[in-house]
Amino acid sequence: MKEQVKTRDYRVISKADYVDKTTAGFVAQVVGMLTGYEFVTLPGTDRGMIGMPDDWFAICAGPYAGPNPHKVHTNKLIKNESTGIWETWIDDDFSVDIFNQYILQDMYREKGTICQKYVSDGWTKYDIYDMGGGNRYAGACGYIKKYGYLPQFAGNTEFGNKYSYCTEPYLGADTLGMNAAGMPETAARISGIFASVTGERDNVGWARLFAVMMSRAYFESDIPALIRSSADVFPEGAWQRSVIDEVFELYRRYPDDWRAAYHALEDKYYVAGDTRMTNNTVNCAFVLLDLLYGGGDYMETCKIGALAGYDCESTCGIALTVVAIIKGMSVLPDKVNELVWQDGKGVITNLPPEGLKEMYWMNALALPHRLTITHIVDMYRENFESILKENGGYWDEENYYVPHDPLKHYDAPVIMNNGFEAGDLSHWSVKCGKAEITPLATAGLCGARLAANTELAQRITGLTVGRKYTLSAFIMTTQGTDAFLFARGDAGQGSCASVSSTEGFTQYVAHKPVLRTLTFTAWDTEAEIGIITRGDEEGYAITDDICIVAVEESPAGTASLTCYEGGFAVDIVSETDKEAYLKLSFTNASNAIINIMLACDGGRYCGAALYKTANAEGLASGDSVYLPVTVGVGCHRIEVAMNRADVCITAAEFLQVNNRF
Repeated sequence: MKEQVKTRDYRVISKADYVDKTTAGFVAQVVGMLTGYEFVTLPGTDRGMIGMPDDWFAICAGPYAGPNPHKVHTNKLIKNESTGIWETWIDDDFSVDIFNQYILQDMYREKGTICQKYVSDGWTKYDIYDMGGGNRYAGACGYIKKYGYLPQFAGNTEFGNKYSYCTEPYLGADTLGMNAAGMPETAARISGIFASVTGERDNVGWARLFAVMMSRAYFESDIPALIRSSADVFPEGAWQRSVIDEVFELYRRYPDDWRAAYHALEDKYYVAGDTRMTNNTVNCAFVLLDLLYGGGDYMETCKIGALAGYDCESTCGIALTVVAIIKGMSVLPDKVNELVWQDGKGVITNLPPEGLKEMYWMNALALPHRLTITHIVDMYRENFESILKENGGYWDEENYYVPHDPLKHYDAPVIMNNGFEAGDLSHWSVKCGKAEITPLATAGLCGARLAANTELAQRITGLTVGRKYTLSAFIMTTQGTDAFLFARGDAGQGSCASVSSTEGFTQYVAHKPVLRTLTFTAWDTEAEIGIITRGDEEGYAITDDICIVAVEESPAGTASLTCYEGGFAVDIVSETDKEAYLKLSFTNASNAIINIMLACDGGRYCGAALYKTANAEGLASGDSVYLPVTVGVGCHRIEVAMNRADVCITAAEFLQVNNRF
């Protein structure tokens, strides 16, 4: 690419250094899987063993790397006798990371920009099977194949993803930070898109954090500062910020005893019955502790990460990748070179190991059975160049010039005690009915339980008149109970997003809440926000993680809605060839989720879903869905066949949306 005139500040990294650091980063993902211990329980219990003995540690010799005297797993490090090369068989710690590179290549070669449709299409095109939220039957794989879902629907509890709470979002989207080296805002945006295909909870937020940390690690080496600066990916008051603060406090309290810090954290957040140890709070806090106690040393970070506990076969690789990007290949241990890198001849085998049950497969059937690590790194490099170019960077024969791309700060008021982690209802008012704290939380230790016909509200200040905000919350209701997330003014202005009787309610409510968002325009500098429940006397709702962020919405063109018997059409005059959002306001009184398939200019485009809605007396409906589409400049028609008298599309807009993370 030819030299460009420098009209802005750039950071410079040589092409050789980028490849060196990216190679080290990807190899570290493999090392974590081959070294770490996963789901080791205390004898006679379902509780995780924390801080395993030092003599259990041997790099690339953990339970997934052949016979291990302490824990038995499927062997995924096998020597190919015909080539003499050690091959690492695919695992969910880096499988989707690899598949994402193929998806990025497709979208940039064909569209030259990020296009969410290609994420879903890629899962089908490459026949991707994965664990947890990517499950082939009740996860992303199954629902994309069945309904053509866009990422935000494929990873969503409400629309069927049984494992949306699992670890897959940050296992599969963290290394997208290596595609956005030195561009943390871009890393946050892209990783959030790819993470949402397998989840929708705090796991997506952690994916963004780790991607941002990896992005920064190309230019920053101070690990505590790296963690602190990357935490800006979360809004003020977000649950994850308090966890990060707690991690630093534990490190301060136990500077020379990492096991004491890990035990203290796990003691606080242990959830009885969680036998798979997929608790995102524990696992992601462990990643940060790995980094702090590892002190930037490759072997020490690997040792602590591998022995920490819970899902450390996965979390070890995330922490080690950050260190590896900082240090580069010069610190690669001889054992890692011997078994993984092999002087550039290392191979990843894209097949399920012999004897592994189908439900545990983690591969893409339409990709080559064997991929060299050098080829994988070359895909990271190509995609980095595409993303760099799109965001105003450039390169010459020797160097990459990376534009200044700081994390955006969320310009929004703070909702006090938004996750109810104070253990009480402080800052909240119960205006009618009854509300109390419950341990059944979406994230953390507490949520709020509202009896039917209850209003829980908080007054917020600091809004900017005329600016738009997105209010979100996780909500569950019992059968026969509706809930409404609302924003309301003193003069009666306001609107709400509804949750109509979420079914399948079980004891472990953390697996069943639905995410609801409400976009509203501030009519004053203050507003009242909260939850209202309506329903049978015995019914109730549980809510958690109530958040507000400012959002910028501007027209990306015009949209004209036509509703007719058998469906509706939106005629768009687009002013952009980048991705924009088709916002549909709707009501769905069918008492069922309605799946829709969008056709664009006569051809199948993508699938989406309309959740059940309910009517809140006195508040306007704010139920809507934002559908990312890339149609190109000019006139286009989006059509949906939907022969439903009980579903109504009330408005359509075509928008550019910023800060909708």
